[in-house]
Amino acid sequence: GLANDLAVTDSELQKAVDEYRYLMGLESAEAFKQHLNDRKISLLSFQSAMENVLLRGKAIDAVSDEEVDAYIAENKLSMEKAELYNICLEDKNTAQEIKTLLDDGEENFLALAYEHSKDESTAVMGGYMGKLGRKSMAAEVEAAVFSASVGDVIGPIKTEQGYNLFKVIAFVRPDKSDNKLRTSIKQAIISKKLAGLNASADVESSLDES
Repeated sequence: GLANDLAVTDSELQKAVDEYRYLMGLESAEAFKQHLNDRKISLLSFQSAMENVLLRGKAIDAVSDEEVDAYIAENKLSMEKAELYNICLEDKNTAQEIKTLLDDGEENFLALAYEHSKDESTAVMGGYMGKLGRKSMAAEVEAAVFSASVGDVIGPIKTEQGYNLFKVIAFVRPDKSDNKLRTSIKQAIISKKLAGLNASADVESSLDES
């Protein structure tokens, strides 16, 4: 089980401490002791911290590639992002007029956003909103954005802010070969497993008490 996989042996801990001392130039016991004293750290809490680092590494290594691939498959939609520009307007007619100008290729989206958008925080950047996940969008915006193609201008869409036009610059979808992404997913899987272990421990202890 996970708890057994996450055990650190005394020799592993000693090796990690020795490596730390070597890297920090603390070969002598006296220098190491002084180093801890200067930082107001006890030997016990230092060893505990090192053990946690080792456990974290072991836990990540224990997550299989298959588990990561399954996580990506299950959470693909929630991991998707769209890079967007936005023009927010007071009324539908103005929004439609600006949309027509853009569709005809007569005007530049960024310039119109800068001039007309009432969303001041993005207007100064030509309407740039950044990369947004599905959860940060209203349902109707999400549906329109993720069914569009790169370069499309969509809207007007009524939101709490007003009537919005969005320009889709790019879609960011999870890349299974991205090692940074895979490591963060492994950490998420471990957190979930540990939460499960804690939950089952709570259940057991409450059963013991009853």
